Amino acid sequence: MKPSRFFIFFVLICSLNCTPLKKTNPPKEIIKGTSWTLQSLNGNIVTNDNSIKSSAFLNFGADGLLSGNTSCNSFSGKYSIEGNKIYLNPGAMTRMMCPGAGEQDFLTAIKQVTNFKITAGKLSLQNGTSEIMSFISK
Repeated sequence: MKPSRFFIFFVLICSLNCTPLKKTNPPKEIIKGTSWTLQSLNGNIVTNDNSIKSSAFLNFGADGLLSGNTSCNSFSGKYSIEGNKIYLNPGAMTRMMCPGAGEQDFLTAIKQVTNFKITAGKLSLQNGTSEIMSFISK
């Protein structure tokens, strides 16, 4: 018995249109062990002319430890991730005197973060659907 032409056509079309699933790392694995440099804060692009400098960064340790720099003071604390939800606790911080409000803006923003998204090498820290901070991997 010959297979019907329709069946052969169907199999041919499916094999041309079906692509294998790509194995991707979950977002939690992408963040871990990566250092991220601040690119924007509260919708403002970060430059060395701003009160918050482009030297601000976050490091996500594989063990749940968070470290970084506000562009003035260094900090170390903890983070946790569940799905796309993220909790950041900057914890202990050095206490050098910093000019301007940049450091306070950074710390206020980091405490508002509830979730995150990673797209094309950009880490977007958000409060719901609003981006609060964005980073690129170093």
